[in-house]
Amino acid sequence: MNTTVSLSPDAVPRRVDGFAVKRTPCCYLLTADEGKRTVMTLNQTSALVWELCNGDWCVGEMLDTLRDSFPEAGDQIETDVQKVLDEFSRAEVIALTGP
Repeated sequence: MNTTVSLSPDAVPRRVDGFAVKRTPCCYLLTADEGKRTVMTLNQTSALVWELCNGDWCVGEMLDTLRDSFPEAGDQIETDVQKVLDEFSRAEVIALTGP
């Protein structure tokens, strides 16, 4: 079953130790094992969300910041961030704290 869990705006995503993003000419790679294993391929938006998953930003703050940075994206920001965080959570590369 492929269901998306709705995240509370107060939830705080934090990257799990052992993962890093590596930039390549075509995309960003989320890697493990000191860059030896690719976990997933990221686009620019998901790489930015990854950087914000440092435990300092709640989901609501991420959304506000991204809406301010990309006003032309409108309501699509919330959908995209929700999808990316859901993918990260399913891959167990982030941990969520809070409500």
